[in-house]
Formats: sequence, structure tokens, C-alpha cells
Amino acid sequence: TSAAEIRRSLMPLMQGETIGFRSGIMARRFAYYHFKLYGESASYDIEVRHNGRRQLLRVAGSQSVPATMADELDFDRAFRFELLPCQSALLTVNSFVWDDKSKFLEFTRNAFAQIQSAGVTSLVIDVRANEGGNDDLWQEGIMPYIATSRYQWASAFKKRVLNPDQSRGERAFDVVAGPLESWREPDLANPLRFHGTTHVLIGQASYSSTILFTNVVRDFGFGRIAGTGGFARADQTGGTQVTTLPNTGLVIVWPRFILTRPSGAHAPEMVEPDVAIDETRFRPRAAVAELLQCPAVNAATSHSPAGI
Repeated sequence: TSAAEIRRSLMPLMQGETIGFRSGIMARRFAYYHFKLYGESASYDIEVRHNGRRQLLRVAGSQSVPATMADELDFDRAFRFELLPCQSALLTVNSFVWDDKSKFLEFTRNAFAQIQSAGVTSLVIDVRANEGGNDDLWQEGIMPYIATSRYQWASAFKKRVLNPDQSRGERAFDVVAGPLESWREPDLANPLRFHGTTHVLIGQASYSSTILFTNVVRDFGFGRIAGTGGFARADQTGGTQVTTLPNTGLVIVWPRFILTRPSGAHAPEMVEPDVAIDETRFRPRAAVAELLQCPAVNAATSHSPAGI
């Protein structure tokens, strides 16, 4: 079976509203979806062709979690911090899902303590591999250090009513819309609040709660968005529900509401960066170096995986 045929078979199984996003999901979880569609094997024969040359490889099957999926299981892979040359730092947040929230909050506090001690002036928050999760992780773990004014994560909503509020005249399963009145105050007294320049680096896998975080940073002027865009809508869904179909056993995950970005704008429809930087999957550090305009970053020791 050719790689192209496998790709054509897998693509319809991917979730996401754009081809680019679905391609990113398939790339990161290729081993999982290949197993689900084709089953397991003790070994795999792979033919590689390049520049007219042909090489045959036999690779043993494995029960180990692929490196591209390890972030979901290993805290030290999902969340990383590194001081870089040119008075800069890199905070990598590959997920907004972690059962032990206190561990994540301790991690970010320690990171911003190092940022302050080192006199960092430029911070890159890398969310290129972050597919989203829970808003409270970024609201409590990042915003207290970078927010300079009160903010809201959306300006309006449209939702499916599941638990009707009779005082508002709601009925179950109605679709209602309106302005979002919730705001969060900045922690201006936080002794570790960062006063330098913040960049949020997005990419093909940035999605869901990560887009809400990105919207807040941009719309309230807390930092600049860099990277590649066009993969996800700026107005994001949330409140996901899980339904198991009784006859087939198929599991459907569906959103309960849609949130309009804080600015209230509806264009552009897709998330686009302020600073366009090509995503280099096999040299992720190159995008950071380009953003910081600091070539020495490429040579700095990195604990990041080869691909994001």
C-alpha cells in the first residue's frame, strides 16, 4: 500500500474544520490511526524512494507510545521552560489538559521566577502543538504574569440550552445567543509579573482553548501572535458533550456553544498571526530564533523533541 493510499484512507477519519488542521492531527497520531484502520503487525516493510534511489526497511512493531503523542502522558514533555540567549526565554505549553492543575501552576510560577531572575526581556510562549483543553490552566497559570488590564475570553456566545434557566425563559434544547458579561481582573500586584515583550507562537495544531488564549493575548494587547495561520477559526466552540449512540456504540463529541472573539470582529474568519513565520516541523527551534531575531538560539541546548 502506498503512503498516498494510506493518507487517502485516513483523512476522512480526522476531526477538524480545515484540511490543514486534519493533516496535522494525522501526522501527530499517524501510528494510532494506522493501527485503528489496519490493525497491528509484528513488523512493517517500508520502501523509501529519494532522488531515484530506493531503500527497503523492515521495522519492528512496538507497543510504545510514539514520541509525537508522548506529550499527552509525560508532564516534562508537555510543559517545558528554557532560558535562551539574547535575554529571551521559551515557555512551551503543549496542552491545556492536566489532571493535577497545581503541578502546572507550580511549573509556570517557577518559570516566571526564573524569567525575573534572569532579566528576560523577550518571552516566547510556544503553543504550536497545543490542541486545547481547559481554560482555567491558562487563565490561572499564564495570564497572572502577562495580563496588564481586565479581559474577557469572548465577547458573545451562541449556545444550545441543556439546563434551562426558567427565569430567563429558556427551554431545553433551544439555541440562544447574547453578549458575554464575564471579565477577569489582572494581577497587577503579582511580584513575578512579566514586563517585557510576549510572543505567542501558533501552528497547525493550535486549537480550541488555545485559540481563546491567543485571542485574549492579541485583542487586549498582551502580546503579539506569530507563526502560521489559516488552520482554525478565531470564533471557537466549547463546552464539549459526549454522546454514545445506543445502536452502534459510536461515540460523538459535539460542542454546546460558540464564542465570538473578544474584539467582536468576525473577520478574518481564520486565526492569522501578526508575524508570519513558517512552521518548520523538523527544526522547531528555527522559528523561535527567527521570531526573536537571535541566531544564537539555534545553537542553544534544547530539550525539545525533533518534531512538534
